[in-house]
Amino acid sequence: MTDDHDDDDNLTTLGGDKDATGRARRALAHYFDGDPAKIATALDEYDGTYPDFGTYTRRELEEHIAPYMMWLLDRWVDLDGVANDWIANGRNWLLPDGDDAVHVFLTSRPMTDIDEREIDLETCNDDREPEPK
Repeated sequence: MTDDHDDDDNLTTLGGDKDATGRARRALAHYFDGDPAKIATALDEYDGTYPDFGTYTRRELEEHIAPYMMWLLDRWVDLDGVANDWIANGRNWLLPDGDDAVHVFLTSRPMTDIDEREIDLETCNDDREPEPK
């Protein structure tokens, strides 16, 4: 979790869902076939559960823009493009949740490690289950 957010805020990213971390843990357990070391490592990178990655992207960008300049974000920033860049560059990796949500993880790992676990942004926008790599 990032230090910039209130802990309670991170745990309620789905409109009051206090079990977001539990949901992320269950999704990771499924994705990593129950491997406790991989689950623990991924949870160290957990940054919240959101309705979609665009919502997360907007929230992150809002932290760096003065309130009176928010119109720039709304008018000129391609949030989908920023989101895709963050995924492609290894800033984040995502794990879709069956309840129309996405678990967002930060990472500082080399691209070779990320490529083993990364889920394409497109799979977060449909009902497909992630396939372990």
